[in-house]
Amino acid sequence: MTTLYVVPAERHVERLARAGERAETRSSLRARLAAALLPDVRFADPRAARLTLGVAIEEARGTQLDLFAAGAAPDPLLAELRGPSWVRAVAAIDDAIGALRARGVGEAQLDRAARGAGVAAARARTLVAAMRALDRGLAPARDGRLLGFDLAAAIRAAGRSTVAEAIGASSLRARWLLAWDPHDLAWWRALDDVLGDARVVLPWFDKKLEGARERDPLEVIADVVLKHLEAAPETEVIPAVLGDLASVPPASAETVRVGKAADASEQARLVARAVAEALDGGARVERVVIAYPVRDERTLRPLRRELGARGIVFHDALGPPPSAVPVVAAALAALAAAESKDRVAVARVLRSGYVDAPRALGDEELSFREAERVLDRIARALETHATAPGATASERLIATAGGDDAARRIVSLFEQVSLFERDAKTRIERVRAARRLFHELGIAARAGRGALGTFARDEAPSGVDRAERLAVARDVRAWEVLEDALDAYETAAASSARPIDAEVFLLELGELLDASAQLPGAGRAAAVRVTRLADVAGDELDLLVVLDANDGVLPRDARPLSLVTESLEERVKMRRDAGEHAARDLAALATCVAEARSVLLVTTAEDGSDAPATPARVVVAALRAGAAAIAADLPPPAARIADVARRAERERRREGFFLDPRRPESDVVGALSASDAIAGVVGPETGLLRERPLAVTSIERFAQCAFKGYAHAVLAAREGEEQQELPDAREEGNLGHAALAAAFLATRVEWPLRPRDPARVLAKGLAAAEDALALAAGHAPLRAIVRLRIRESVRAVLTRALEEETWDFALAEQTFGSTRSRGAQEAWPPFDAGGVLWLRGSVDRVDRQHDGARVRVIDYKRSKSTAQASMTSLGEAAIQVPLYAAIGARNLGLPATGLYLPTQPRDLATTPATPRVKDDRVAELAAARPAAPSALSAIEERVVSLAVAARRGRFTPIPIRESECTHCSMSGGCRKPRFAMSPEDELLDDGAPA
Repeated sequence: MTTLYVVPAERHVERLARAGERAETRSSLRARLAAALLPDVRFADPRAARLTLGVAIEEARGTQLDLFAAGAAPDPLLAELRGPSWVRAVAAIDDAIGALRARGVGEAQLDRAARGAGVAAARARTLVAAMRALDRGLAPARDGRLLGFDLAAAIRAAGRSTVAEAIGASSLRARWLLAWDPHDLAWWRALDDVLGDARVVLPWFDKKLEGARERDPLEVIADVVLKHLEAAPETEVIPAVLGDLASVPPASAETVRVGKAADASEQARLVARAVAEALDGGARVERVVIAYPVRDERTLRPLRRELGARGIVFHDALGPPPSAVPVVAAALAALAAAESKDRVAVARVLRSGYVDAPRALGDEELSFREAERVLDRIARALETHATAPGATASERLIATAGGDDAARRIVSLFEQVSLFERDAKTRIERVRAARRLFHELGIAARAGRGALGTFARDEAPSGVDRAERLAVARDVRAWEVLEDALDAYETAAASSARPIDAEVFLLELGELLDASAQLPGAGRAAAVRVTRLADVAGDELDLLVVLDANDGVLPRDARPLSLVTESLEERVKMRRDAGEHAARDLAALATCVAEARSVLLVTTAEDGSDAPATPARVVVAALRAGAAAIAADLPPPAARIADVARRAERERRREGFFLDPRRPESDVVGALSASDAIAGVVGPETGLLRERPLAVTSIERFAQCAFKGYAHAVLAAREGEEQQELPDAREEGNLGHAALAAAFLATRVEWPLRPRDPARVLAKGLAAAEDALALAAGHAPLRAIVRLRIRESVRAVLTRALEEETWDFALAEQTFGSTRSRGAQEAWPPFDAGGVLWLRGSVDRVDRQHDGARVRVIDYKRSKSTAQASMTSLGEAAIQVPLYAAIGARNLGLPATGLYLPTQPRDLATTPATPRVKDDRVAELAAARPAAPSALSAIEERVVSLAVAARRGRFTPIPIRESECTHCSMSGGCRKPRFAMSPEDELLDDGAPA
């Protein structure tokens, strides 16, 4: 029979086939031999083994107290682990079992190591107990990590003729295989013993033998193989392009370049440029490989973006972790939301784009757009309302979502995973409930239905169409991986009847999911390959790019964290070469560069965690040998240079505006030239039309800072409406306003009476305030404290009003320019300021003087300092009260005054009452001036001037007071640096104080 070559991958099979040789991958040969020689033995894959171990240990932990102590007292640390800590502990134990079995260490060696005292003995007891629990859980199947040793015994028992017939060859040669673990060497040695001609062929440097020099990586690999094989491995000499990667530097580095980048983003740009240049220069795309020593998404994520931006077709052998793919992330988020019943988590799932709205609502006759609007309404309610009170989590979620049938239907879907009455479920129940949830939400159907229009066209997709197709393909592949993971989970957990926490279920599923292999893609069909450096050996390449060629990464210098410590290795007599892991990385690099026409080693100044990084030794040696160095500072195209320069100049001038005491205005900083175009855009947004009146709060923002008003009124920039479980300052203020309005309206008939009955007023008012606050009670217990604080504020404001015999309450939350009205109070019409400005708003409170001579408007503030600051800037930054006074005077036909009133009890006692008429600044600003051409009051002229200035394009960020910037919600949009000083604190050019 002919010789059969055993190789790492199918592409190596193709390479040898073109040369007329028979070849097969090592995994394929191992699987064929197992099927022929061990037909009745079923081996569990690593995913199933880890799940089974978790189930077995959990079952044993509940029934056998000596699981972790072998008859002694149980280990309290392991016994008490729960949730994520427990999942991590199981993973660590499984990794340790895998490491032990890969090197032939079994229960007998661990039993001997477990005798006596000490940490190593205790750890051996834990591992042997877990190993036995795993084997019992897998029975009748065997742990797949024992396949190599079981296969070795079967090969020796079968005899030469049977083995030769099973293989189809009498001679074996292993090529380009650098990773040889003891379990692989065990069955390979058995083949050599039986056939007499099974050899391992290893790469080798042609150099003199010197006993005193440091071993090179190829020699380390050869020594590891030689320890387990009877016959010495064969060697094939390769050129030492980078030296021997130990003590002998390279003689020259003509085919090697070194790329220097600051970080992962720069590295991605540099690599994308190098690959594009190689392809443009005639390199075959399937012979271009981008290799990484250690897989790191922080490196690969920007690389994928840059390759895609340049239109380079690439194939990532592993791709991003399945749990990070949007459709799978949405499914996992749905499971977490179903368990927590958290309103924000549920809203996030509804907004994910992967929920089939008609199916989720149970109304297939409803159009998709209408159903989407219903889901959006439910999601918005969940985001913008604190959790409502209720007896169960589901009832609270329904009430928060609106309480209608649609909300009940959505919540009922999430109840399928975890009912409030059942906190724990078995693994099988949870898997089946997860499948039902995915089906009812329509996530599986949505995974492949996006961008269907792009698949209906024959032309090659580009731009958005191409991105949509790739996204759909990614989602479909990831969903198939999720389905496979659920199948594997269900199979492994079939024998477990023990309930588990939802958190453990989600962690186990996520771990299983990311351990699953992605579906095969077009890895060799006209695509640049992105893969591990260890998988590139034996490839004929036009360009090899090695990412992250940094010290500590190439090669890895850290021993993997494991429960199998050095002391335990000594106890079980486990043979391990100290430099084996590093030697594999460097041997792979040496083998790859030996057959590459061009090599690019890329090093970064910062690693993925933004910590400083230094070049690997091989990079330093290549530079000393004359390797060309290239940088990542690629000049953009000429068209972009001008655009970037223009943008940079604008940003420089905008920032410099705040550093110049004179603050010269220009169109770059918001002082736009007046034009019909600007007026046409800004006018309708600034109260030009009666049908669209401007809010008084918005015109006040223009008074405080023109840019702030522009951002709020014209750009409609708003702070987020999401509501936390505990009221923030804004919500607390709104609740206080609502409670005060309810208290005063409930006691309306009491205020004109003389003498007043304070006890009656307080009782009725506080009762009404309680009813108003009950509408926003919420589920969080601490909200009760906020309600108590608001209640005391209501009591203090009522008491203050009762003390003022001069004034009687008249109106609360009186609206104008709005269709909303409160009870018997009808809304006033929009406020017309000279026919050029229409305003809308709501007055917190209107009082009427007892003798009917005047009215007073009141605007509530939370603190005394805010109220005082507003009173000192009347007509300038604070315009609400004087403007409300002018509006009240027009609508009630009486002279008006007003004040800002704090609502905190401690502040009300020291707040002065309405000033005398001759000192009343509010009345002065609100009073109409018949002598003026427009007969407008001073405050009306002020707001008109603000609106007119905005319509002329004046949006310069010059606040009326520098303190306005301290708490501005638009901070940063105007480009003001944090370190900018106010003009009065700076010096003018001539050295005089500003």
